[in-house]
Order: sequence, then structure tokens, then C-alpha cells
Amino acid sequence: MLDEYIRKVAEGDYAAFKHVHDLFAKRVFYFAYKLSGGNQEMSDDAVQDAFVLYWEKRSAFTSVLAVKGFLYTTVQNKVLKQLWQEKNRRRLLNEMEWEEAVDEEYEMMTAEICAEVNAAVKKLPPQTKLVIELSMQDMTVEEIASALHVSSNTIKSLKKSGYKLLREQLGHLKFFLLFLF
Repeated sequence: MLDEYIRKVAEGDYAAFKHVHDLFAKRVFYFAYKLSGGNQEMSDDAVQDAFVLYWEKRSAFTSVLAVKGFLYTTVQNKVLKQLWQEKNRRRLLNEMEWEEAVDEEYEMMTAEICAEVNAAVKKLPPQTKLVIELSMQDMTVEEIASALHVSSNTIKSLKKSGYKLLREQLGHLKFFLLFLF
């Protein structure tokens, strides 16, 4: 359902944009607020800039996860840039608060990405799905072939076609998958 709003935003629907803004603005603000060490003005500016930039680049986004990643990354970059530019930078953030905020977002995004990957794997053809699931459990081609009583070449072929289908389904996550897995 949220992806429908993202699609409408990409088409220039301002009401859908307002809905997306209302859904994410407080959470993105909280992230910016924690990251900035409690600087409300800096957080407001970063969130506003992130949503303006999202609106300007709206046609590039096709999923909720991509929008969330963009908003959080943009806010993080803007806050860190402002902190860096401050003359003192002395109290950038209490290390524990910054690590906690980043770890929290990382865990949330990782869980969302894992759920999306698992959903994509479940959509694969049955035999391909089984081979991919066994590969995800760190089984080698030979181990999978032995367990399924088929040739190694069959397993390689199924893995290749499965990964191709997953790349097609999860293309919007390329950037995140590189860093998370």
C-alpha cells in the first residue's frame, strides 16, 4: 500500500507526497535530533532539506525502502556536514548516543531488507527456491547436489537462474545489499 503512495509521488501527486511526509517526518526528525546531539534547528533544517530533495528527485524512487534509505541517508549527511562545519565540532555527539542511533537504524533497515529478500526468495520456482535457501545456509554446490541427488551442474544452473531472478526483483536494493550482506 505504501508503495502505491511512492508511485503516486513519483508521478507528481502532492497529496501522496504529503501522506509520505506525514508518515516519515517524525521518525526522520528523531534520527536527526539524536544524531545532532539534540539540536532541534539543525534537525528541522535537515529533515526539510531531505524532503525537498526527495520531491525534486521523486521520479527516481519506486519503493518505500528506497525512499526511507534516501531520507535517512540525506538527513545523516546534512547533519554531519553541519556539525563538521561548526567551528568547535567539540561535542559532535556523545559517542554512545550516535552509535546507538546509527545501530538502531541499521538494525531496522537490515530487518526490512532481510524480509524483502526472503519474500523474493519465496516467489522463486520451487526447486530454484530450495537451492537458493540451501546456499543461504552456506552449503556448497557439491553438498546441495548430494542432498538433492542431482548433478553439480544442475545446482549451478539453478543458482545462476535464481540469483538472476533475485537481482531483477531486488534491483532497487543493490546499494544496501552491498553493505549489509
